[in-house]
Amino acid sequence: MNSIKSAIICVALVIYCGGCTGASGPVYSERLVPADKALIYIYREDHTAGSANTFHVFANGREIAGIGNGGYYDYLADPGQIEFTWLVNSGGINMLQDLFSNSGGPHQLCTMDAEAGNVYYFRFELGPPKMRQVFKDDAVKAMTGMHGFDDAKPAS
Repeated sequence: MNSIKSAIICVALVIYCGGCTGASGPVYSERLVPADKALIYIYREDHTAGSANTFHVFANGREIAGIGNGGYYDYLADPGQIEFTWLVNSGGINMLQDLFSNSGGPHQLCTMDAEAGNVYYFRFELGPPKMRQVFKDDAVKAMTGMHGFDDAKPAS
């Protein structure tokens, strides 16, 4: 009986820690924004609370990134109004949360007007999820040393 409990605990820890790995893409560095696009940085600081959750972020209904724990995503956008929304994936740890959180489709994060040639910085926050525009200096300080999230993959 103890070996079954130990095996269950080990499997649970492997699954939980698998969600804690964070981003594995390139380390943050400023990039140039093309004159006909807007560059939008979205970052999520590393925290224990909600660390296993990946938030699938959509721009005008199209998935652009899976925002996990501790990393950033840089999004080149066409100018104009952008509505950001989200769905959550707990990596199988909390399927009921996923079911209830995702019922009714993507949830609103924020809406912005993006201008060509400009750079914008947003911090992704939990409880409830939202994106808050922040000053460049604060964002760069937070993202220094962070790895980027890989290209978005369709939400399952």
